[in-house]
Amino acid sequence: MKNRIVLLLKELDKNKIDYSLINISKKDINKAKRIILPKGVNEVGYLKDNSYPGGLLERIDIILPKKDIKKTVKILKKNSFKFGYGNDNFLSYFYYDSYLGLVNITLSYDKKFLLKENRKRKILTNKLFSFISPEGGGKTVLVSAVNTILKKYPIKLDNIHFGSFKRSRIHRIIDLIKKIFRIRKNKFYGTATLTDRYIYLTFNKIPTLRNLVRFIAPKPSIIFIVKADYNTHKKRRGPLCPPRERIEEIYSTYGKLKNKYVIDSSKTVKENVNIIANKILENLENQNEEAKYLRKIIQ
Repeated sequence: MKNRIVLLLKELDKNKIDYSLINISKKDINKAKRIILPKGVNEVGYLKDNSYPGGLLERIDIILPKKDIKKTVKILKKNSFKFGYGNDNFLSYFYYDSYLGLVNITLSYDKKFLLKENRKRKILTNKLFSFISPEGGGKTVLVSAVNTILKKYPIKLDNIHFGSFKRSRIHRIIDLIKKIFRIRKNKFYGTATLTDRYIYLTFNKIPTLRNLVRFIAPKPSIIFIVKADYNTHKKRRGPLCPPRERIEEIYSTYGKLKNKYVIDSSKTVKENVNIIANKILENLENQNEEAKYLRKIIQ
């Protein structure tokens, strides 16, 4: 795989954009280290809250004339970069690359604005992203990888596992309500939430409780349905795998959900992480804010 940033800079050169890099050299970009994501699950198969790997290419600050900013933004968008944040003086874009990791490119017409910019800022967002599949579909590895990647994105982030070891119905209900209100609290305070599993199979045989849970539970911005064939479920779960009819019934239930995005589990983890991470960046993008700041910068 070729270095995406090297190709991007070549495109800027091709378009005769007079830019300069202020915090990194082209040589350093060429030698950028490849990202290796840590193991996604702990000993019991639950999401592992790993830190983002160090020593990687992360932020590239580009100074360029005001007249070239709009054209550069178009080139970034053509190369799938998504707007993250900005102000009247700079614009910041993100893309997850399975070779480089999460890359941030920030544009400005004046070096002093980027030097003053607070890189510890956090974007407030009330987004909820849920990962669901029958047992053995591969959702936990994916949500764990995405959780690790988003540690480098400027949002507050929480992850919640919706499984429960509680055996009694009352304990499961209490546990479930606590998690639902934790998501509501996150939304109120502007924290994004990732969930491993969610409420769509909860109390399916008790319509009153099922409807109550679905009423009080926040609706996800995207529901990632990780879909695998039955043989894959059987291979991963062995004797614990439900019958084929049950797996098909679960996927049928998921197929009726809104805001769903189906992930093909037969693809590699690397391919699916790339798809999911960039789908989330797209969902987090505020195009109205981008247009507002772009107008102010180039006027």
